[in-house]
Amino acid sequence: MGFIIGENSEAPVGLTCTSWADDPTIPRLKLGEDTGRRSTTWVRGIVLHTTRGIPGGKDKRQQRIVPGIGPRGEAVRIARVWASDPRKAGAHLVVDHDGSIVCVADLLLDRAFHAGNLCHDRATCAGGRELSFRIARSDARRVPETRRLQGHQLSDELA
Repeated sequence: MGFIIGENSEAPVGLTCTSWADDPTIPRLKLGEDTGRRSTTWVRGIVLHTTRGIPGGKDKRQQRIVPGIGPRGEAVRIARVWASDPRKAGAHLVVDHDGSIVCVADLLLDRAFHAGNLCHDRATCAGGRELSFRIARSDARRVPETRRLQGHQLSDELA
């Protein structure tokens, strides 16, 4: 169980990660819609953000870090939304409420269109040179501390 890197599953140290190769109920991002093949395998950055986009756009409310963890299942739900939604959005990884991780794209071969329809040059701004992961949120402003800490550990593992 783990990250998919170059079409191989690799278990991360100290993290729980599941992919479509481990569990057929987890969808992979759709090639051509939510992801494309990279033109380079040299990753130049890691993009970390939360789902639901706050603060951002017209909603400038601040996020709050709250103690504890939440139930598992939001990351798989988000992956299913991305797989069924034609808006061309996604990320390589999603950190769930309980700190577990869902891998929905190959970290080496795929570029996730995390910028969605906002990006006109997909080769440079839509995941062509970076890895992206999102921290799942069901509440628009709260981020449980466990997910934030898992996000930091995940960044260390990917670096």
